[in-house]
Amino acid sequence: FDRLVAETMETAEMLRFFAVPMNWARAQILAKQMALFVKNRRTCWGYAAAGSPHLDVKSVIAEHEHEELVYDPRCGSGHFELYIKQGEKLGLRPEEIIDAQPLPGTRTAFYAWIYMAKDWPWLLSYATCVAVEKMNDNRVIPGGGMSLRQGQRMIEDLGLTWKDLKSEDVHRTADEDHSDMTWGVFERYATDPRSQQDVLQAAVAGLDVYRSFFNAVAEACEQTTGLPNSSEQQGMRKENSI
Repeated sequence: FDRLVAETMETAEMLRFFAVPMNWARAQILAKQMALFVKNRRTCWGYAAAGSPHLDVKSVIAEHEHEELVYDPRCGSGHFELYIKQGEKLGLRPEEIIDAQPLPGTRTAFYAWIYMAKDWPWLLSYATCVAVEKMNDNRVIPGGGMSLRQGQRMIEDLGLTWKDLKSEDVHRTADEDHSDMTWGVFERYATDPRSQQDVLQAAVAGLDVYRSFFNAVAEACEQTTGLPNSSEQQGMRKENSI
């Protein structure tokens, strides 16, 4: 399972995404799509909880989602609030994060994830959710998970700090805890070769959609004009350094 996650970071789609230099316009595109990504995760985890007949599984998901939606002691709020604060540092108003619209490619990814979470057998639904979560696990991915890498890129390209990047800062560690929290379900319910193979195939499907999501974001960023050292970016860097 962990190998599949690590290999996903080295696919052509993910390499394309991280090859795009970040500027303020591109960072805003990313912020809006990641806000939608977070909303989609809440939907998918909700379907995974509803689909399972086991109360211990529902309890694990409820604990996970309480931190995401209501209160995480690492940051003193739910996680969507972090995206709003981070968006403000990138020049976006709260309503631009809350009311963000998907790109054609990210919309397709959202529908695919919802289909898996809603219509697949519960353990496979759960596996797709865990696989996506593990893309933030720095222990699994050489060079760090998504939040660590995205944060480092915006620090290098935009002159921001981890303090500015509220969401990336929390998620570079929180999802390691979430990975540990959710893994025990497989140990209890994927106990034979057939179910274990099914879990791995479901993880591959969830990660394939993950690649498609970030490929769509990369395409939109590549088509967005604006140089990394534009006057607009310099002005925002000065403001964020105050």
